[in-house]
Amino acid sequence: MSSTNRRAEARIRVRMPIRFRPITDPPSAEQSAESVNVSKHGLLFSTTCPLRVGEEVEIFLQMPRELSQDLVQVRWMARVVHVRPNALPGKAGVGVRVERHEPMAPRESWVS
Repeated sequence: MSSTNRRAEARIRVRMPIRFRPITDPPSAEQSAESVNVSKHGLLFSTTCPLRVGEEVEIFLQMPRELSQDLVQVRWMARVVHVRPNALPGKAGVGVRVERHEPMAPRESWVS
């Protein structure tokens, strides 16, 4: 997707806690972060975890009311499309593009 198309998607500024982990073998530890904004196909979040462009990440979050009428928890499989070191005080801004998503059972969690 070109940067022009990517910028055309409506972004909603919403700060919410998220959990994520890079997809690695063996599995990586779960990390906590906070969203900055979200769009239909992407998410910008702040983190101290070092991530690289192209890396696949698993993200767990509760959909904000601005995007879903139901308070559903979802798992997103996403790819890092940009990393801006020190974009926020002491944290990197990480932009990801959602490739797949699925609703989660309320108590479902990762097995590490």
